[in-house]
Amino acid sequence: MFKKILLVFLSVLFIVPQCFAADLLDFVPNNANLILRSNIKQLVSIPEIKTQIDNLMSQENEYTSQVKTMGFDPLKDVDNLLFFIPLDLEQKNVAGANVALIFEGKFDIEKIVETINKDANNQDKVTISAEDGYRTVTFINGENRAKMMFFDNTIAVIGTEKGVESAKLVKLGKQAGIKTNKDFSTSLAKSNQNATLAVVAAIPNDAKPHLAANESTKSLSTIQYLNLDLTYNTNLNINLSGDFAAATDMKAVEKTLTSFGETVKGSKSPYDVINDFGNNYRVTVEGLNAKVSSLITKSSIDKYIQSQDTPQNK
Repeated sequence: MFKKILLVFLSVLFIVPQCFAADLLDFVPNNANLILRSNIKQLVSIPEIKTQIDNLMSQENEYTSQVKTMGFDPLKDVDNLLFFIPLDLEQKNVAGANVALIFEGKFDIEKIVETINKDANNQDKVTISAEDGYRTVTFINGENRAKMMFFDNTIAVIGTEKGVESAKLVKLGKQAGIKTNKDFSTSLAKSNQNATLAVVAAIPNDAKPHLAANESTKSLSTIQYLNLDLTYNTNLNINLSGDFAAATDMKAVEKTLTSFGETVKGSKSPYDVINDFGNNYRVTVEGLNAKVSSLITKSSIDKYIQSQDTPQNK
């Protein structure tokens, strides 16, 4: 089981790079502070994953039956995915959070909605409506509600009621979008648009004291934005950068990050993936931005996967 999970995770990184659909940002509210983007179309074209999908679709089961009835296969009809979420560490009410997944793909809206509505299991649990002209499905589970909304036959939003509502209001121009958040947009612009997977996050204020309380991470406690991108070409390229507050001692930041790399490099791990990371570890600082970059060879990752192909790891 571990091997299968690891294989899927690593396969995400082995996608042939392609620019993310930047227009999906046009539906993200300006109060989101974590955005993840990925290319699903390329993910499912990876040979190992494609084989598993073909095997799944060749069988008669609940999933394949639903695909045939609905005329929609998430594994084939979704091209790109964007996920936005707040990073409020004190948030307890997940159902009321501003969270949504935005999908770009190919959707037969009426057929999808009709199939959901006719499913006997959905009686009294689903409400079909049109909100501001957008076809909407509301899923009801006690006091909790989730929504699916189609902006058109290429864009669908699924999430909490608040999250979907926010995306809709941004689209209608009734709520500010993430592009109006100058600082966040600046950090977003630093993302590698050719990356396989990219994450940009605004660091919550209540997380910073934890960094400050530890002597080894104290110098990093003024970080404002974190930007991670992973790109697979011949090797897996890793870039992690942070934007820091004014007056931050960037020499101290550089020293801390360099020290971490030296520790990893000196560990002499039995796993080549870790050794690759340490040996190729680099730190660069420009102004108030610090960047860590490294790479892991495909041969090292393949070797690690093979090492997990043992009875105790299955």
